Amino acid sequence: MIWPFKTTPKTETKVPEFTDIKFGAHLYKPQIDITPHEVALLLPMFRTGWGLINYQPYVEKNNLARHFVKVEE
Repeated sequence: MIWPFKTTPKTETKVPEFTDIKFGAHLYKPQIDITPHEVALLLPMFRTGWGLINYQPYVEKNNLARHFVKVEE
């Protein structure tokens, strides 16, 4: 009998190294006590195009400022 299931060699996938995420002059630094609700509110900010619009009113309206640090350049 021929075994119908073939095993394929496993290939390693390289995971990109996590780097700092910047939104304008602010660096994303999530707090240890972040809530699932805050994560849900932050998710849209990581979509493409948020760098082109003013995100600060959104952050302030939803009380997310504690997860950002102002970068001194």
